[in-house]
Amino acid sequence: MTHPDRQAAAVLRVARYTVVNAEWRLREEQALRRLARTRGLAWTPLFAGHPVIQVVARDGRLLGRARRHRDGRRARWIAVPARTAHEIGAYRTLRGAARALARYGPTA
Repeated sequence: MTHPDRQAAAVLRVARYTVVNAEWRLREEQALRRLARTRGLAWTPLFAGHPVIQVVARDGRLLGRARRHRDGRRARWIAVPARTAHEIGAYRTLRGAARALARYGPTA
């Protein structure tokens, strides 16, 4: 691979990352609009029809996301606070992950 090819590949990687990140932000905003009038702790799928990743909010304020993870033997919900990529724990239920995010506190 030539130097210009490597540079082009690097530019494409950055462009793909930028597009994916923008789509996630857009989907998160759409999910928050769905939760805007909900009082208390609530969640909704990040991608409609795909419940694997849930956006979690309290009183319409973003707390973070919970994603379902299977390791072959069991499934867990991984809690990830808003604006981070750091997991705060794995929980047996979506409600448990949402409650952990509520205890962690809103960052938005």
